[in-house]
Amino acid sequence: MHFLGTTISPGIIGGLAAAICVPVMLALFRRSQSYRYVGETLAASHKLPAWYRKWDLIARLLVIALAGASAYLFWLLLCAIERKRAALLGSADFVITPMPVFFGIQALFGGLLFTAVALRIVLSRILGNEGYEQLLKYSDRRVGINSQRLGKHLVYAGVPLIVVSVMLAFQSYATVGSQGLTIHPYFAIHERHYGWADVNRVRLVKAFSAPNGTVRRDRPYYILDMADGFRLNFNRSVLEIPFAEQRRLATFVAEHAHRGVEVDDPYL
Repeated sequence: MHFLGTTISPGIIGGLAAAICVPVMLALFRRSQSYRYVGETLAASHKLPAWYRKWDLIARLLVIALAGASAYLFWLLLCAIERKRAALLGSADFVITPMPVFFGIQALFGGLLFTAVALRIVLSRILGNEGYEQLLKYSDRRVGINSQRLGKHLVYAGVPLIVVSVMLAFQSYATVGSQGLTIHPYFAIHERHYGWADVNRVRLVKAFSAPNGTVRRDRPYYILDMADGFRLNFNRSVLEIPFAEQRRLATFVAEHAHRGVEVDDPYL
């Protein structure tokens, strides 16, 4: 049984999130000293030729539209690769892989990078190289961001991080069958094999403290404690699965390991 649960709804939400994140990210970078445009900025009332205003508006709309659409497509691609990879793990009662939402950030970055490259090629052909450079300078002055410096840093630093995070996610999984558990943690090099005798505890955590100090009781989760000290915590893992599936998995493990499910509620 596979818990990936890929549906079209999270993908659409991811695409919309990408479209919303573009102006938000620009606003954040504008506040940074490292990426702020150095030079004369444009006042809101500054009059410029209609040519600049028209193509600047077109470029902004294209960025939002293409970033949202391409991020959604990248998300679908990553989820499809994940499904193919999960099929290679073999038969088991439970096969757990990263939730689709985990690939949202990688898909967003990929969408933004693709959009930047595609727009440069298209606009350079339409406006010519000189016209495109003039438009870019005008957009930088209007937005207040050094786009070339920002783009270089995103490529040099962002691409390796995104690639590494995706590769780590693709090798992160857990399978549970009649013989025991096989777990490959996110940052591990090798997978871990556990028989039923290696399961020390199966716990249901009913409450936890949020970062702001609030006690949360609306998101219970299970923890599997192994004899070697490894802990599969479904609240702090990329292998997070819906609570109903956690309950089924915990019941299966508890029955085969001859353990009871302990209730942990430290905030009673």
